[in-house]
Amino acid sequence: MKNLRILPLSLALIFLFGCSLIDKIKGLEEIDFDIELFKSIPVAVAADDPNTISETFTIDAKTNQDVKDYLNEVTEYDIWNIFVDFTNYVGEKGIVFEGTIKIGPSTADFTGMNAIVPSDYADNGGIIYLDLNQTALDAINAALIAGHKLDCSINGTVSDKPVSFTINIYVQGTVYAEI
Repeated sequence: MKNLRILPLSLALIFLFGCSLIDKIKGLEEIDFDIELFKSIPVAVAADDPNTISETFTIDAKTNQDVKDYLNEVTEYDIWNIFVDFTNYVGEKGIVFEGTIKIGPSTADFTGMNAIVPSDYADNGGIIYLDLNQTALDAINAALIAGHKLDCSINGTVSDKPVSFTINIYVQGTVYAEI
């Protein structure tokens, strides 16, 4: 009879301590949140400058407060959209920009993309979605996981000068973290 009273107590203790142990074995809880990283790059080509544009910059994921809060727990980035727009245009209407934009290890080509006319985009609020395949996006994700930043550049030419405008780059995705 005494053994029967100990059995429920033993089972209760095993259950209480066992749940705690199971939680520790399962590991950490995974959370995810969407981000939008943003970088604004002013471009200016004076009348006596060559028609070329060459700008380097960094998109730092740590500027996003959620990434900053969970920086040491981030396990994965899943970037699913990158687009650009043009603002603050000053110059003759119709000047064409052709070139490439490098986002981390991946490059998108503006050359031949129906003649990018920054004044049209600045006036109308239009955006250009970068056409990056999954391999390119995976490379961007790997670069972000390695250092939480993307080293980037814009290189190209303008058809006339003087001209100045701002290229705004938006990187959208989901971040996964274990807390």
